[in-house]
Amino acid sequence: MTQVCIAYYSRTGRTKALCEELSKRLERASLRASLHVIKPVREYGEPLYLNPRVVLDALRSRDVDIVVEPPISINECRVIIVAGPVWFGRAAPPLRTFVKRYLKRYEGDVVLVLTSRFGKDYSRRFAEYIGVKPRLSLDIAERSIREDIDAVLKPILSVLSKRKRVGEEDQAYS
Repeated sequence: MTQVCIAYYSRTGRTKALCEELSKRLERASLRASLHVIKPVREYGEPLYLNPRVVLDALRSRDVDIVVEPPISINECRVIIVAGPVWFGRAAPPLRTFVKRYLKRYEGDVVLVLTSRFGKDYSRRFAEYIGVKPRLSLDIAERSIREDIDAVLKPILSVLSKRKRVGEEDQAYS
């Protein structure tokens, strides 16, 4: 059984790099992890800030058609880490669509990781908007990912190493 599922959307590659490194570190910490890429069926063109579809989808909170590769089975996840960028002060539309589609029936722990230029309080507002109570929510400035990935990953790894198995009181993940 997979214990940690990492589902992410990355348009520029920054969130992808963060999630790939997180997956490697979880494996080194003897935690089983699987990576799942959230892809919009119709990707957004460059430059993002001038793309009218990006602006409308983000500001109007539109759902978009997505695929998840490889497909995710939430029943196999004890924890789902959901990561992606912030556009115009909101989680990117593919990420929002994923959360609405997959986390409504999910009963395990959720970790939200939102990346932005500023690292503000987006993840807390996103959690409230979608009605998910995350075990941890992080807002990460893009600069932090480039400069100190260890500091970025430390709170996530700390939470996961302390997380107890369902029905087991005294054991961390194994």
